[in-house]
Amino acid sequence: MKNTYVIAVVMLSTVLAGCSKPAAPATAPPATASQPALAKQAPPKVITKENQGVLTDTQRDGLNGANQVSDVLQRADEERRKQMKEQGL
Repeated sequence: MKNTYVIAVVMLSTVLAGCSKPAAPATAPPATASQPALAKQAPPKVITKENQGVLTDTQRDGLNGANQVSDVLQRADEERRKQMKEQGL
């Protein structure tokens, strides 16, 4: 009888522990003078032709892809303007 009581108590406590709310996550301490706030950090540098320097392979591939898309868009815009000019619009 005693073993049955112990097993029932253990099972009940396990079920109750599983149904309880988890502990709230710890919040980050507020920014202090020694820790600059995210808004105060400098914005990321924009890669231009003047300040490219040494690029990683991923950066180079991304820049090349962006340049290719830009070229395609420019050609499409020129073609559209040419067609509109021919149509008199």
